[in-house]
Amino acid sequence: MYIIQFYCYLIQQTFFPLRLLCKQILLKHGKQLDDQLFVFINTFNNLLHGAAIHKMFRDTILKAGILNNDGEPKITFHGLRHTHATILLNSGQNVKAIAQRLGNTPAMIYEIYGHVMKELEEQSVEVFSRSLNCGTGASSGAN
Repeated sequence: MYIIQFYCYLIQQTFFPLRLLCKQILLKHGKQLDDQLFVFINTFNNLLHGAAIHKMFRDTILKAGILNNDGEPKITFHGLRHTHATILLNSGQNVKAIAQRLGNTPAMIYEIYGHVMKELEEQSVEVFSRSLNCGTGASSGAN
């Protein structure tokens, strides 16, 4: 049950109500939960505090051996938030939806992840240029 709950923590990253997948997983293991409960819960269905979540994450990273040269974890729990946002941006998700999910404004997303947006823009130019060079671009209608 601990691993299933931890998986749900990683998916959600912030105190959002249970998503359907997490709810189904917990129900499969005999947990009867109210729709308004949060993912960050212990085996007694009590809310976990931030320090406990950070400790579980750090312990898991240490146990998995995902460490820097100085023996510290390569990624922090907060780093997952940035990873999450970057993955969503790279998959073409709407900036407003990402901002809402993270509790930010679209302007904050552009400020924090501007480098990712620039890379995506460069990729778009490259894809478009390749389509023109390969003769797969749209016809202009001029012969």
